[in-house]
Amino acid sequence: MVVPGLEAPLVPLAAGRETVFMAQLQELLMDAPRAKPDAPPPVAARPGLAAAGCELCRGACCTGGGNHAYLRPGTLLRAARASGFGLETLAELYRAAIPALVIEDSCLFHAADGCALPAVMRSEVCNGHWCGPLKRALAAPDPGETILVVMKGAEVLRTKNSL
Repeated sequence: MVVPGLEAPLVPLAAGRETVFMAQLQELLMDAPRAKPDAPPPVAARPGLAAAGCELCRGACCTGGGNHAYLRPGTLLRAARASGFGLETLAELYRAAIPALVIEDSCLFHAADGCALPAVMRSEVCNGHWCGPLKRALAAPDPGETILVVMKGAEVLRTKNSL
């Protein structure tokens, strides 16, 4: 199965990105007490396949996360309730999760080994997104072992076994 693949370097977090994020986060926090909490993170029918596909891809879908990470007031409310922390403490947890090195031109939580946020702190967009190939594979009957491939034109860049 061919999955998308991101080829971008790891770079230092650009000056000002954390400040922009924290300002946006404060606005979301003000609306969180009146929000409906986001749904809990979904569980993939075949978590090994989902994890292998995302790991191999390296986060092509994360590039739209910018400085907002798709967070909403409901995301913050769900994270606060699940963690048992208050909203202000949660703000500090988000700040602490921002990595010093990020994938260039991607979400500010996109680190070398994937998302720096635990699933409960991620947006519904991030938790619920599967690329087309993974979505189709997860909906199909389990064929057992699946070989995943990232290609650039006719060149194979990376492969991974889903088992």
